[in-house]
Amino acid sequence: MDARNIATRRVMKTVARRSTMQPLPVLADDGTRPVVVALPDDDLNSVFERVEAFGGRANVFVAFPDWLALIEFINGSGARDSAPAQHVHEATSMAMYVEFLKLHDTPVTVSLSASEQTTAQHGLHQVAYAF
Repeated sequence: MDARNIATRRVMKTVARRSTMQPLPVLADDGTRPVVVALPDDDLNSVFERVEAFGGRANVFVAFPDWLALIEFINGSGARDSAPAQHVHEATSMAMYVEFLKLHDTPVTVSLSASEQTTAQHGLHQVAYAF
């Protein structure tokens, strides 16, 4: 079994065991709570595109070997405009993006290009795997 399948199974098991009192934070316009699973080596641009496929809003789980990073990910027009966007390289890995988010206590807006922006709404949540 490849790393992405293993990560997806572990994330979905963890999500399934979350209490109804702890719903996933990002709610799509249709009332669902989309989940995108990323590996630490995935680049930010590919994750950005996968979130776009869900309408620009998703709960992004970065599956590290010992823990999960949950990012409240909002693309495009839903991204906050209050803070100036920080430009990042489109090949930035998700592991590097998580480290970047750890440095900020407030919402962070990043720009991949002049037209594409994404916001990590409340930064980063660390989640333990459910085994």
